[in-house]
Amino acid sequence: MNEVRRYDYITLDAQNTPNSHQISCSCSEVDQTLVLRSPNTPYHALMRGGVRVAAMLHAQTPAALALIERAVAHEAETYRSDAGELRIPMCCVLASALKP
Repeated sequence: MNEVRRYDYITLDAQNTPNSHQISCSCSEVDQTLVLRSPNTPYHALMRGGVRVAAMLHAQTPAALALIERAVAHEAETYRSDAGELRIPMCCVLASALKP
């Protein structure tokens, strides 16, 4: 099970406004790990992971893509487990609020 770090609730009070009310919100960091097993590579996960990164990569020349793929593979090796899978820590922040 992933560890969850939770921050205290924050109460915001809009003072001296016609529709003054309080808003309660919270923010939590949630541990998340991307697990990649062969034949998946970190580069291919980037290509499929989000439209912005994929669009940026599709705009590159074939030579630049080859360099990017090698660099990503090299940097990801530090996250390889004894079982041969890549376990890459990912950031995840969960925010919530109560509507007044």
